[in-house]
Amino acid sequence: MVPLALAKACHHKAKLYAREHDLAKATAALRQVLVLHFPPGAAEGEDIRLDARARLAELLAEQHHFDDALRTLDEGIAERTRDSFFVANLYTVQGEVHEARAADLDAQGRHAAATAERREANASYDRSNAVIQRLPPR
Repeated sequence: MVPLALAKACHHKAKLYAREHDLAKATAALRQVLVLHFPPGAAEGEDIRLDARARLAELLAEQHHFDDALRTLDEGIAERTRDSFFVANLYTVQGEVHEARAADLDAQGRHAAATAERREANASYDRSNAVIQRLPPR
């Protein structure tokens, strides 16, 4: 229960920092969740880390750190042990990061690269949907 409480507090801190537009501190608060130790094989520990990675990637993308955001998501996807809502969400956020990068590239006049990013976004959304479809109905 201790790691769960610590993770919750980190998320709250990150939310407050983000509201104050201090994205660097919000990012640092969420990175603390990634080093928490949960009992081996604890599904909730995995879920908490994946959720933190998704929010961290959103914050990184807001700062235009697209490569870091995608790396954060890829690390979460690589560490997952099972399909879950949180895995599907990583793919959804991955799509959102590709969309944000596409908008940035469009603003730079790099339309062909932006089109490629939009294609990557759609592929990520397809992966998210595939995970969701594999989940047992509730």
